[in-house]
Amino acid sequence: MEIKAQFLAVVLGIVLVMAAFSTAASGFAEPAETDLVLVSLGGENDVTSIERAGGEILQEYPNRALVKLPEKSQAELHSAGIDIESELPARTELSVKGHRFDTNEGMPDFPKDLTIDDYESGEEGIYLVQMIGPVHAEWRAKLEARGLEIINYVPNYAYEVRMTPEWADRVENLDFVDWVDVYQPGFKVANDIEPGLLSVTFSDGGQSVVGVNSEDQIVKLANQNDVYYIDQFDEPELHDEMATQIIGGGLWVMDDDDNPDTAYRANGDYGSYANQLGYEGSGHVTAIADTGLGDGTTPDAGHQDFTGRVVGGYSYTSDGSWADDNGHGTHCAGSVGGDTYHGTGEKYYNDYYSAQGSAPSTEYFSVRIFDGNGNWVGPDDYHEIVEVALKNSDTYVHSNSWGSSGDGAYADSDEDFDRAVRDGNRDTAENEPVVITVAAGNDGPGAMQGGGYNSIGSPGNAKNVITIGSVQNYNPNEGVDDPEAVSGFSSRGWTDDNRVKPDVMAPGEGIYSTDPNGGYQAMSGTSMANPAVAGAAGVVVDWYEQ
Repeated sequence: MEIKAQFLAVVLGIVLVMAAFSTAASGFAEPAETDLVLVSLGGENDVTSIERAGGEILQEYPNRALVKLPEKSQAELHSAGIDIESELPARTELSVKGHRFDTNEGMPDFPKDLTIDDYESGEEGIYLVQMIGPVHAEWRAKLEARGLEIINYVPNYAYEVRMTPEWADRVENLDFVDWVDVYQPGFKVANDIEPGLLSVTFSDGGQSVVGVNSEDQIVKLANQNDVYYIDQFDEPELHDEMATQIIGGGLWVMDDDDNPDTAYRANGDYGSYANQLGYEGSGHVTAIADTGLGDGTTPDAGHQDFTGRVVGGYSYTSDGSWADDNGHGTHCAGSVGGDTYHGTGEKYYNDYYSAQGSAPSTEYFSVRIFDGNGNWVGPDDYHEIVEVALKNSDTYVHSNSWGSSGDGAYADSDEDFDRAVRDGNRDTAENEPVVITVAAGNDGPGAMQGGGYNSIGSPGNAKNVITIGSVQNYNPNEGVDDPEAVSGFSSRGWTDDNRVKPDVMAPGEGIYSTDPNGGYQAMSGTSMANPAVAGAAGVVVDWYEQ
């Protein structure tokens, strides 16, 4: 009997232990799985409902909140009338200089010589800091309050931050930070880079063009702490009232006689529908960075269509002249805001004025960054191209019909222009935002030199600029008649980091506009599409201010 009792005791013990394990495995002893989700937030009642459902509010935003929520409680929130806006499926993904990876799975697989474990103790370097969700202004402020320098935003929900390894450890323990790691040398090297002339961007924002003879030298550059990014140096190149009525209302959409051969005149004597309602881009300056403007003098640069509206210019040529001995810049200026109706009065096709631009009341400031042969003479610091216009005029719209032939990669000029949109003048205490338009480039599938998709040139790959592609104009004299057809030469996306580009399409084929000799000429390219949109941006500003 004693043996049986002992045996029963052992069996009972085993059963109890197994039951305990079974209970734990069934989930009663373990915490429920949770997700970080964005939920709509209407008031205190919603907060109470979230807490009752077992949710923890990690951060409140306007009208929504980041919530740590058990999976099984999502239905409970729905029944309480609270919407889950997003389950943040890409919350732990990063896209750094063309490299996409999930921080839960670790860094991209860089070569050994482009990887470091950490910086030396006390040595400042750049780290990637990913937040737990959509970045709140308080989080950034808390980082900066610790004396840490934020270099750049990185999607999704991350910053590049300059700090020491000791500070990196502290930052990683902040409740709003999810992940911290070193900005590896591998991130600094552009894809498909080859020895030759390279554009090197330094962590302090400086830039330089460097000649490199071997891949080993590229690796050495990438391992320099003060180097931020290395890319191939590609020298930047240069990329009718009819077009104005196509993009500004009148032709096609509103034309009362359904005949594009006659101009829309229902509300006025010239220009687009918006112009005929009184919105002409008045009250601000449009800067045109190009080959110069007319004869390089104020107030009309030698062309009647600009009379009284040219406020000045700046040139990077050795002689300091912003006169246009190429023609490209003056042509762009006419598309922005030429006023042929009050100027020469010349018509080029039926009753369409030759260079009636989108914003015929805008003022001009010329920034000359190309010589007469179309060679680049501009600065290494692309931000300066915007800044010089703001320092010398009341520029609010900045037009750029130029760029480096590209493959959708985010380059140093893109980064400079992204910063310039937020603050065009770095020498003032307050931000001075600017609307920047950029031509997409002429490397599309139908380009003469060959091209295709993923062909947007820089700075057209910038995130904050408006990148312009080309469609046909309606100009039978030049053999084009379908403004809904994309020009074969027009560069197109996607970008390397999967963003949609171009942002806007406008007529860029068979465009009549002003020339430096006081007359007119036809040109084609995304260079011609871009200024029409720059002018349209000025019209929108005019409308908004009125």
